[in-house]
Amino acid sequence: QASEAAPAAAAGSRTWVWLLIGTLAVAGLAVLPTALRRGQRRKRTERTAAAYPAAAWDEVQASAVDAGIDWPAGRTVRQQAASVAAALDEPPDAPAPSALRRLAALIEKSRFAPSGKRAPPLGTASLLVTDEPPTESEPSDAEEDLAVVLSALDALPRSTVTRVVPPSLRHRRSLRDSNPG
Repeated sequence: QASEAAPAAAAGSRTWVWLLIGTLAVAGLAVLPTALRRGQRRKRTERTAAAYPAAAWDEVQASAVDAGIDWPAGRTVRQQAASVAAALDEPPDAPAPSALRRLAALIEKSRFAPSGKRAPPLGTASLLVTDEPPTESEPSDAEEDLAVVLSALDALPRSTVTRVVPPSLRHRRSLRDSNPG
């Protein structure tokens, strides 16, 4: 009888090991999309928004899509900024819509300034394009504007499913294609 109990106990412990491995695998898969999205945000926001406005705008786009805001191809930067600002449901002169307009102006300047030139930092009175190269430590309000906009987008209600599997990850190719520059 003792010899029959040993194989049964071993089979039972193997079942628990496989059940534990399966549970850990499912939990890991559930956390993976959120971790990937956080990594994207960290990569896009670790550089200054003034020096790398395209990365900042890509993050605004991904965060807006994650919040359920439509981002169709073919809209101009200003049109999309207005659409996102309307979705924030705040007065136009509130901090987030104002910051969004400033970021949109920054991305437009970076896209349409003459080659080899770039727009001055936000907060300066001049709208002229400068010959100065961008620097990582350039003082600018762009980082604060980006933080305000992302915070407002993150505060919008969303389902648990979209928090676990952000829509911007599912639609990465279409996001990339709709964001020229």
